[in-house]
Amino acid sequence: MSKDTEETLKSYLANADELAQRVVNVWGPYASVGRQNELPADFMDLFEKACRYRDAKDIADNRREFNSLTQRDEAREADTRLDFAKSYRDLDEAARLNAILDSKKAANS
Repeated sequence: MSKDTEETLKSYLANADELAQRVVNVWGPYASVGRQNELPADFMDLFEKACRYRDAKDIADNRREFNSLTQRDEAREADTRLDFAKSYRDLDEAARLNAILDSKKAANS
């Protein structure tokens, strides 16, 4: 992995919450009008990973609040965040993500 790729991944890991929300925000308008099947398969894979990360984070955050976080919860949160960040990086590096995110405007039309 190149240094730039490693730095990009670190940035995506640090901003995983915002990036996951961005992905969900793109999916939402398509889903609300029944057009989510128009999104590319690689974006839908990213969306699924974003949802898995958000679910794992919610569980970990809730258990942290009640001082009942397990190592398994913490590992699942870290693993799903890494999986999401890698997928986001790969799609972004393939120059496909910006085109998909820009298409959000078209979905609202």
